[in-house]
Amino acid sequence: MKMKKPSILKFEREQRGWSQARVAEELNISTRTVVRWEQGLLPYLHYRERLCALYGKTAYELGLVPENEVDEEPEPVLSVPSLPATFLFDPLIPESAENINGLLGRDELLARIKRRLLESNSLALTAINGLPGIGKTALAMALVTDRLVQARYSDGILWAGLGLHPNVLNLLMRWGSLLGIRASDVENPDDLGAWWHALHAAIGARRMLFIIDDAWSSEDALALKVGGSNCTHLVTTRSPQVAFAFAQQEMVVVPELEEIDGLALLARFVPQFVEHDEKTARELVRRAGGLPLAVKLMGYYLALETLSGQPRRLRGAVAALQHARQRLEISIPSRWQEHSPSLPMSTLLSLQAVIAVSDQHLSKQAHNMLCALAVFPSKPNSFSEEAALEIGQEPVEMLDELWDVGLLEASGPGRYMLHQTIVDYARSLCKGQQIEQRLIHYTIHYLQVHEHDYKSIELEVNNLLAGLDMAIELTMPHELFDAITCFAAYMRARSHYALADHYLQIACKNAIQQQNVQERIILLQLLAEFAVLREVYGQAEDYIQQGLELAREHEQKESISAFLTTRGNVLLHNGNSVHAQAYFEEGLQMARQIGAKRQICTLLSNLGHMACAQANYTQAERVLREGIELARQEGYRELMIPLLNALGKAMSGLGNYSQAEQYTLESLLLAREFKG
Repeated sequence: MKMKKPSILKFEREQRGWSQARVAEELNISTRTVVRWEQGLLPYLHYRERLCALYGKTAYELGLVPENEVDEEPEPVLSVPSLPATFLFDPLIPESAENINGLLGRDELLARIKRRLLESNSLALTAINGLPGIGKTALAMALVTDRLVQARYSDGILWAGLGLHPNVLNLLMRWGSLLGIRASDVENPDDLGAWWHALHAAIGARRMLFIIDDAWSSEDALALKVGGSNCTHLVTTRSPQVAFAFAQQEMVVVPELEEIDGLALLARFVPQFVEHDEKTARELVRRAGGLPLAVKLMGYYLALETLSGQPRRLRGAVAALQHARQRLEISIPSRWQEHSPSLPMSTLLSLQAVIAVSDQHLSKQAHNMLCALAVFPSKPNSFSEEAALEIGQEPVEMLDELWDVGLLEASGPGRYMLHQTIVDYARSLCKGQQIEQRLIHYTIHYLQVHEHDYKSIELEVNNLLAGLDMAIELTMPHELFDAITCFAAYMRARSHYALADHYLQIACKNAIQQQNVQERIILLQLLAEFAVLREVYGQAEDYIQQGLELAREHEQKESISAFLTTRGNVLLHNGNSVHAQAYFEEGLQMARQIGAKRQICTLLSNLGHMACAQANYTQAERVLREGIELARQEGYRELMIPLLNALGKAMSGLGNYSQAEQYTLESLLLAREFKG
């Protein structure tokens, strides 16, 4: 991010006669960092504050306010009326250092909610919804400490923390006490309805804001909707169902932090670490999935390890944070907590504890489903409902239950996703290999069914790759072979040549160890094809030589034909078209003998292209039409693309331009279909 006036820092330094090295020493940073700041790079908040102190200037005077926060002319300061002496500010409203420093990355969201609160002219209901640890309560705290919000609700702000098992009657009685209502004033002090009516009557026309924090039930939240027509009620909840029941279309979903904001949040705790090792800091923010609580906990942990001043302790802490278990278990002492009503007072704040609250709300079946879904890669990756049910082996209603408690997110019709921290938590609970094996078998079945349906594979590609990785991790060589041989066509079509080579190399080593000659021949065949696509022709020839020897020894004619085809492609690249054609023709003869129809189509396409290159258009037309007819008959739509393309060239060479255009267009349309 660039500053509005990048030369101001340099001007202020030179005015004092200081060198860049002097400034670097004062701030305990590198001279290179000072140079970058003076060239326009915006420092992190911690260093902005230190620069202001060093030069005795405000951030605005030093040009340290980001461009998107500065107008050409500063906006006039809004006049905020003084609060009346009768203003009631609930003493149980939580305190947070963030109310002083501001919420990073939340300016736009906070402004939107604030605008809604300020513009409300009638009974307003608003709900803030989001993942555990996303910062819903922090947003509510920022709102209630805002002077304009306080002025709008000039009679006071009341707060109630619900949690999993709230005592709604006690909460109403506490609000009643703050409003001067005694139990003796209520007709039936043990009745919720009686307290609701008493509170509603006492509030009357007052302008008040009610915050209902951490609601798990719409019934509990609505029971606290006691204000009159001049009041607003805002609920925070993990459950989208509760949010909608309370506020319908007025619900606000809190997103994860952008990476730059997550980095700035981490820098509040360990600014020097972020400054000196930004690459590692960014990786930690990614591992937190942009979840504010996860970033704060990591920042606290790293800051704690820097207190001794020993670099090895910070290095050890960074290494520990690469492990999900460590990230889950970091905890903050109670004096640091923005305490959740759902956590027992004796429980320290940690990701493990915060997510476990939602987990404990689940049925056994939904818990099992959560553990199973963690086998999929995390958000932004998504997975289909079909895949979820196949891997989870639980009823579809369990997906609804997970969504209801805010652990599972929707990603379009019939698709879902899990946040990184939820995946980490669920994986920490999984035992045994049954779920991983289900993913592997699902991967194989899916690829077998959709081998040439590239659009369907595209939707699940990350999950399918996870299945391949799991087959490697669990040492399941035959399953890896089945998966990668089906995956190869998609990887070829999408130009994932290096990725295909990676898995094929591993599978081939497995085949050698298992002394499985049949699998090794097929894998060498694919390795040779992808080596040609990667233009590593020497390596391709090595694979061809190994494969041909094995295929001939075991009389695998279809594989021999395939190796001859690939050798022809290598020779063609090297400019030896005569020998290339001989190999193509030999391969075609063998493919015809055994009825290898897909191989026949491929070789006819190769020979047709060669005939076109040699201006032998009549011969090209003959072999290409044969190939197209066979491909149509067998449904080899992807093989028709090069055949039609070559036939278009042949027709053009023969002067039949209308047919040339027709075949070329058909080839183009098919290519677009398969490229998605």
